[in-house]
Amino acid sequence: MNSIHWSFDYNTGTNKPDYQNELFEIIKNYQIHLPLVEMDTHATKYTKHVYKILPNYWRGYSGNSKSTTKLSIGTVSIERMKNKDYWDYEVNYTNDTSGEDIHLKFSCENTKYRPLLNTWQGSVRNSCQDAYSHIEFGGKILDENEVRICINDIDISLIIPDKTVPITCNWTLFDVIPLLSNQIVTNEENVEIVLLEDLEQIRANNKIGYLNSIQSPISLDGFFLHGIGLLPSYWWIDKMKTTVIVSNFFESYILKEIIVETDG
Repeated sequence: MNSIHWSFDYNTGTNKPDYQNELFEIIKNYQIHLPLVEMDTHATKYTKHVYKILPNYWRGYSGNSKSTTKLSIGTVSIERMKNKDYWDYEVNYTNDTSGEDIHLKFSCENTKYRPLLNTWQGSVRNSCQDAYSHIEFGGKILDENEVRICINDIDISLIIPDKTVPITCNWTLFDVIPLLSNQIVTNEENVEIVLLEDLEQIRANNKIGYLNSIQSPISLDGFFLHGIGLLPSYWWIDKMKTTVIVSNFFESYILKEIIVETDG
């Protein structure tokens, strides 16, 4: 069996069924149906990436399930529609084990950093069946100093810590890191970015940097995201500038499907 990188190698004795085998299976299927379109091409007008969610530590999810059960605990889909000089994003996250369901809609400038624009909306549901089982929220950037968030009709002001650093949503990093990858590798320097995590919480002082390259399960370039108050994550992109694997602390996202529409 081929070894895989430590940043997404969770094939420990507590993971049953086999994490590595399932990861390889998902990636193999995505490659069979891979569109031959580079994600940052100017001709691209719509893309949808669908990722399977794998738990990094199966013991916390397995319950009474048998060892032959599939590891996948849900899906994440990220849709982008190009409109002149900006992109409309729609993100849907579904975790079948927790019942968590996240839906986000927002817009970004058509630049490598994908800075947030205008207003945004979001909703989060879970299976708690209490007052905290559902929230609706929205927000907007008031000016260069302040972000206003409204959660269940309660307004909250957030101060933008560094006006010289672009502010974006963590879900745009599926595009931002591939778009910045050549710059990061060529210049051998980290890139700073401010994140509005899940469009609710500002995370400042974040750095994106190059990790290394691997050849298994396929040829991928790795990057890290580290920041104050932010759990580290590791991002692996292929030669077509597509994010294939994202490893967070508790779970990993593995690309299973791409839908692309181009102009003409």
